[in-house]
Amino acid sequence: MKNMKAHKIIKIIIIIIQLLFFSSVLFIQKLEAKIYIAFRNDDISYLSDPKFEYEVLKIFRKYNIRPLYAVIPAHNGNILRYGMPIVDALRLWYSRGWVDIAMHGYSHKNKFSDLSYDEQLKRIKAGKEIIVKLFSVDTLIFVPPWNSVNKNTIKILEKTGFKVFSGYLGEKPINGIKFINCNINLFEGPLGSIESLFLEISDVKNDVFLVVLFHTSYDFNKNSLQMLNDLLRHLSTYDNVIFCSFSDLIKNEKYIDYLEKVNRAGYHLKILQKNKYIRKIALRLPVISEYLIQQTKLAEEHYWKGNYEDVNKTYIEILIRVWVILFLFIIILISIITMLYKKLRSKRK
Repeated sequence: MKNMKAHKIIKIIIIIIQLLFFSSVLFIQKLEAKIYIAFRNDDISYLSDPKFEYEVLKIFRKYNIRPLYAVIPAHNGNILRYGMPIVDALRLWYSRGWVDIAMHGYSHKNKFSDLSYDEQLKRIKAGKEIIVKLFSVDTLIFVPPWNSVNKNTIKILEKTGFKVFSGYLGEKPINGIKFINCNINLFEGPLGSIESLFLEISDVKNDVFLVVLFHTSYDFNKNSLQMLNDLLRHLSTYDNVIFCSFSDLIKNEKYIDYLEKVNRAGYHLKILQKNKYIRKIALRLPVISEYLIQQTKLAEEHYWKGNYEDVNKTYIEILIRVWVILFLFIIILISIITMLYKKLRSKRK
């Protein structure tokens, strides 16, 4: 009897130890899961007011955040030059390590995807000359106007020495250039707001990567400054939130594989959300349509929770199943047409 009791006690102790072990592992995983957040400010030009820009920047500096400023070299024909208030301010802020600088197209008039190879090359070369001359940037970063490029743009960027590209969620990964694409808006916008997103992802089991897009030129007014401060203060209360700059992401080798993984998942997610062939053909077929909608939602959930490999797996599974269904559908359609054709021929005889 004593041996049986001792055996039961030992079993209970082992079970308790196992439970404690697994719960501690989960707890450690939860603690280790990080939310990395970088910020990009678009449309800085000769029209930008350095005093107001500084009021915004002061709030970012309060939380030790170094945003990327995407600068238009020649907005409305006005080429940036020494002596312009915004140029002098940016030069000072960049030299002090308060901001990173990127080239935002050339004049911001056209989408680069609408321009010929030669015209793109001309604008990128001219813009680069202005940005390098004024700011002596360590790494050339390109931010396309309207977040729109094509294959020619990427080829020209490689040819002209650009190492980093920052567009929208879903740009196709290409070897030789680091992609740091925006995937969420600061307040409101087509990508959704970071505040709304945080209600869903603050408790994550995998690392999450967010690049926040904003425009001081139209996202902000004097009232927005308090909103920005409140938002950054709220985000900084999370132990697992890490604010990082584009410089951090570019220079620290630990981010290389991570950025590639995030961008590939974003590329696959964007195909599911926006691909014209999927929307025009697959979403009109009753059987495939419901399946695609459900799986796309699942891929979105995976993406925002940092399950980037699962996004890629979901994409591949969808691709295989949709093609199989379409193939079967075509076979059935051909069989029906063949059968009808044979019937018509037999009637004519």
